[in-house]
Amino acid sequence: MTRELQGTATLLKLALKRDRIRLPIWVVAVGLLLAGGGQELAQVFSSAEERQVRATIMGQPSGIFMGGPGYGLDDYTVGAMMANEYTLFIVVAVAIMALQTAVRHTRGEESAGRIELLRSTRVGRHAAPAAATVMLLITATLITLVCAGSMLMLDLPAQDSWAFGAGIGVQVLVFGAVGLLCAQLSSTPRGATGLGLAVLVVAVVVRGVGDILELHGSWLSWFSPVAWSMQTRAFVELRWWPLLLAVGLTLVVTLAAMALQSRRDLDAGLLPQRPGRSHAASYLRGPLSLGFRLTRTSNLTWLIALVLLAVTYGSLAPSCVTRSRISRPLIRPSWAVRIARFRATWTWP
Repeated sequence: MTRELQGTATLLKLALKRDRIRLPIWVVAVGLLLAGGGQELAQVFSSAEERQVRATIMGQPSGIFMGGPGYGLDDYTVGAMMANEYTLFIVVAVAIMALQTAVRHTRGEESAGRIELLRSTRVGRHAAPAAATVMLLITATLITLVCAGSMLMLDLPAQDSWAFGAGIGVQVLVFGAVGLLCAQLSSTPRGATGLGLAVLVVAVVVRGVGDILELHGSWLSWFSPVAWSMQTRAFVELRWWPLLLAVGLTLVVTLAAMALQSRRDLDAGLLPQRPGRSHAASYLRGPLSLGFRLTRTSNLTWLIALVLLAVTYGSLAPSCVTRSRISRPLIRPSWAVRIARFRATWTWP
């Protein structure tokens, strides 16, 4: 094992140098999103009555699917709002970042031919995935510190803030390990990233459907690693043990990726490639048509995701309109509506 991991420190230095700009941007962006979003929620929903109106909306099926399992809806504090409405979006963002990082420093290096050159020197077989794992651990630590610090800036309880940050950080480890595993299955970086994103989509859908079936989550929710961070019940009834499930899954998936790498050839994937046609179709003879053909899967995936997002937010619109008769409306009228109201009430002197 020592021989297989030889050169890990050198590859880790190389990975950190390559991501010296990308990684800080991700970490700072997550921190600014949480800090800015928390300040905005605290200002817009400053009273308990306004927060309870928000809780009523988030307790509907669409709100649960887009938010969380609904902990703290009876007494909707700022901390409960952050944990219930921001966790999913942050988890999806850091999961995509972790998938891309793991694939870029393993399968991406193999496709570029750099791993073959490095392996000709004193670099072990498992040095690249081990270096990527250590880098993901560093990233998870930074994400945890930034998320916890953002919650502490909102004057929220310290222990719950650290649990919230740790819940986001372990998702970096989980989906980073998924990226390492997908890099062993696919022979291309695009294919490995696509497999990882498919796993993320399934995890998000399973979590959403499971939480809709039963308030605070059903048995189906526990099959999704995304739900484990939400089940810590931060800022409501804190419990740490769901995070141990994420740590255990990370270890299992990482060891599985290491084992699969020992059973495949360099620059090859374990999944068989589908043979292509001997002759291209007539509509693929131009650069534009070829571009559409190469990106059709990603374009279709993004289109379906945007349609589902629009339908989900659209289903929340009637509830927002009917419950906006409070001191500070949830939906402000547009400028056209304001001008029409002014013209209807204003008279010449």
